[in-house]
Amino acid sequence: MAETNINMRFDETLEHYYRRLAKMADQRMVRLEQLTDPKSDKYDANYKGAKSWAYARASYDITQKWGGDASKPRFNTKPPADKNALKAKINDMQEFLQAPTSTKSGITAGYKKKAAQFNKSQGAGKGKGIAINWEDWATYLDRYGAKLYEDYGSVVMNRVIKTVQSMAQADPDMSAEKLHHLALMRKNGGYQFNYVKVDGTDGGYDKLVDKAIHDIFRKRKDIEDIYRLLVGR
Repeated sequence: MAETNINMRFDETLEHYYRRLAKMADQRMVRLEQLTDPKSDKYDANYKGAKSWAYARASYDITQKWGGDASKPRFNTKPPADKNALKAKINDMQEFLQAPTSTKSGITAGYKKKAAQFNKSQGAGKGKGIAINWEDWATYLDRYGAKLYEDYGSVVMNRVIKTVQSMAQADPDMSAEKLHHLALMRKNGGYQFNYVKVDGTDGGYDKLVDKAIHDIFRKRKDIEDIYRLLVGR
């Protein structure tokens, strides 16, 4: 069984403690790399962003602060001779090992929490929207979310998702391609993207949401993937 206790033991020296933490941290680095490597038998497409959080921070500490190998970031298991450097590296490893996103289970819990928060905020599953599962939410955030939220803001993007979902619920023929055609009509002043109520009536117009949906579904080449993720598989 893998070591899980990151607290210093009463019979450990700082050097022994350092070596134990370094071994644990490196094992986690390897597992996160395997999750994101298509050539690995541990690869899981739902975790494409697994190296974006705790791993990225640890990699920065190793390569930028301590001069480690950027091609294969690892905490050197040989303790530094300088006591201050030793304590500083121990602190870096503790932060990495305590981060929920340093493990697959922690990442999963984080995605599930974010998906649940989004679904709750949108009233999903209660006749007000389509619930997004955590796998789709993970893929959406990793592949598109950061950029889209940066471009349009979280409030607008959450409304975009809600509006697209409402359109999909109201129209059984709705698809990414249909949204693309509607976006072309909108460009020429012939259409506005509105939130649609459960009964099919107009639920309101938001200029920023209208523009964001238009931009996303008129200009991008990956609209099929985005649409599938937003409305569920």
